[in-house]
Amino acid sequence: MPPPPLRNHEVYMHKNYQYGFDDLLQWPQAFVPKYAHYTCLCWHQPPVNDPLRPLYLGVTEYDWQELDDFAIIMNLGHMRQSTFLRLQATCKAVIDTIASIECSTVVTANMCSHIGMLERLLACLSDLPMSYQRMHLCHAETQHVARKLHALVQYMSQYKLLMDAPENDAPLMPVDDDLIGAFSNDATTVQSFFKVSIPVWWVIPIKDLPGVCVDNICKFSNSPHPEEPSCLRLPTIFTGSSRDPKKYAKIHEFVTHSMHWVDPFVLSSPIVKRRPDMPLIEVNTSKS
Repeated sequence: MPPPPLRNHEVYMHKNYQYGFDDLLQWPQAFVPKYAHYTCLCWHQPPVNDPLRPLYLGVTEYDWQELDDFAIIMNLGHMRQSTFLRLQATCKAVIDTIASIECSTVVTANMCSHIGMLERLLACLSDLPMSYQRMHLCHAETQHVARKLHALVQYMSQYKLLMDAPENDAPLMPVDDDLIGAFSNDATTVQSFFKVSIPVWWVIPIKDLPGVCVDNICKFSNSPHPEEPSCLRLPTIFTGSSRDPKKYAKIHEFVTHSMHWVDPFVLSSPIVKRRPDMPLIEVNTSKS
């Protein structure tokens, strides 16, 4: 089983462009009511014929094409067209599932925010030249946003309805091992998740262990992913308690900023504006 989030962490982008033990796509996190849908993220890679499979596959240098071997600026390119089209079609399939959901204004705004981020990330991958490492980062963040949006759709269309249903607390089905689940120290939360088959680990202080029935003792799993930082030398995203809800807000902020890092116009505009020798070009759109 994964280790519970009980200590302070430094959240940063790892070599595989994930967030290590604080990555909600790789490990269960502490339950935060505002982000309850994160528990419905799929933990395991889907089968080959699953339409969402491109959201779980990494990229290699084969998926990146250099623009010109003889260009003045080297190591700039685009994502291979076939790879991009598969990713774009998968993201569109996730977005299309929203049409059948009736939810509150807050949830709708959250979904629209995810859609807007997906559209911008896909536009970056499609139109902007970038290095292979930047392409890798942008691709990983696109997968990150798409999978969170899919989890939100699943939570609102299935699990939330079952949680709110006036039924007994017995589980309706076996625990779904494909879901990421969460850790919680709240008995009511544990009970509601158990009811709808979402994996949940109950964190209990040692002083409260007497009287608790222990069925099995397991060792904590080690992360199979590399812990070295990415070669892009990205800044630390968050430092603090792994149970702090601000961690998710900082990761969201990081994704938002990363959409601008790959944009050469955003990167160059402050430099251009400070150069007095650069002429300002005005485009006249009026017809003669």
